[in-house]
Amino acid sequence: MEEQLQRARADHSQELSRLLENQEQELLALRTQLDDTTTLLSIEKAAREREARRAEQAVLQLSLERSAHQKVQRALEVEKASTAAMKARLRTKSTQRVDATASSVDDGHGDTK
Repeated sequence: MEEQLQRARADHSQELSRLLENQEQELLALRTQLDDTTTLLSIEKAAREREARRAEQAVLQLSLERSAHQKVQRALEVEKASTAAMKARLRTKSTQRVDATASSVDDGHGDTK
């Protein structure tokens, strides 16, 4: 009877030892999984931050390009207006010369043969 009791205790002790070993292995596996997940999260966070900076830079670049385009557009409009004003002045002067020449011909001061 004493032997059976010792055998039962030994079996029970071995079973507890196996359970404890299994739990320790599970704990190590979970810690490894947690470390891997933490590493992946850090990598993903860094990637998101890089993408956010890249997006901010793209927005800034777009803003600068838009500003430069608007500046060129305004300069072009000023140049068009200046050109139109010059053409109008040239037409006015040309018309005044033609009128002056015509009036001098009418007055007899023009070129006669």
